[in-house]
Amino acid sequence: MFGKTAWRSLALGVAAMLALSACGGGETAAAPAGDGGDKGGAAATREVTHTLGTTKVPADPKRVVVLGDQTLDFAVAAGIKPVGISSTRGLSGPNPYIADQVAGVPVVGNLREINYEAVAKTEPDMIVAVGWLLDDASYKQLSGIAPTVTTGDPKAEIERWREDIVESGRVFGKPDVATRLVGEIEDKIKKTKEVLGDVKDEKVVLIRWADSGPTPMLRGMQAGQLLSELGYSWPSIVDKEAGGHGPALSLERLDEIDVDHIFVSTLNPAADKSLEEAKTQPAWTSLKAVKENRVKTVRNDLWNNSPGPLAAKAFLDDFAAQFKLTVAQ
Repeated sequence: MFGKTAWRSLALGVAAMLALSACGGGETAAAPAGDGGDKGGAAATREVTHTLGTTKVPADPKRVVVLGDQTLDFAVAAGIKPVGISSTRGLSGPNPYIADQVAGVPVVGNLREINYEAVAKTEPDMIVAVGWLLDDASYKQLSGIAPTVTTGDPKAEIERWREDIVESGRVFGKPDVATRLVGEIEDKIKKTKEVLGDVKDEKVVLIRWADSGPTPMLRGMQAGQLLSELGYSWPSIVDKEAGGHGPALSLERLDEIDVDHIFVSTLNPAADKSLEEAKTQPAWTSLKAVKENRVKTVRNDLWNNSPGPLAAKAFLDDFAAQFKLTVAQ
């Protein structure tokens, strides 16, 4: 017969096996080694399946390199301080809305090129990159430095903000954080709609103005998705289930963005000058939004350039500020 001590040992063993088998979703956890006399043991790991393979990563990584805007956004939202990051489009560092939260973190590449030597110098124990940033060769090279995983599907035409957050939570091993963040954003959307009212008959467009002129952004951008959830509709030129941008427009084609609200951002001082010159032209002054004072100058990082949960919250706050809405917290 079993004594009390034996029953306790058996129960603990069963509980441990159940805990390991509960790690689903394509991920497994390896218990620390040491039952064979290895006093040092091995760190716990888990397996992450992604578009470039299946990778065993630390269950509790301490030195994470993060490549890509949305991966950085989620990491910071989850309380992870990266040891290396990539810069964003057109800048030498991350997007302004998040820059102060990663101040001093080394930049180890941009969205087109990775500095592998700089990555290695950070001595990472895990590397997380947005899927479209890596190909097989760059993945192999990074994997030679530290276990590397990717988020998202690089072939997808649209990155839906909810799915993107959940995917980041899975890859980073923070699913509960992802669930919480999605709920917080949905709550903010709901409260903003309550104050904003019914806008289903109002069309909007996001314009990124460069020195060469305006480019409308497709409604599949994160900011576009959020505006759609607030109730707005879109002109046909950008009413596509995709991210990115539409065709660059000449001033003669501005009638294609003749909508109720225009949100415009500029990329640089040359773009500022180009926009100011355009504002004197009949093609601009004849637009409905211009006549009714419904053109708003907005931040490029929040409205045109930034995916992720922190960006979504900051966008909704900025939207409320633009329309002078008092939204309950």
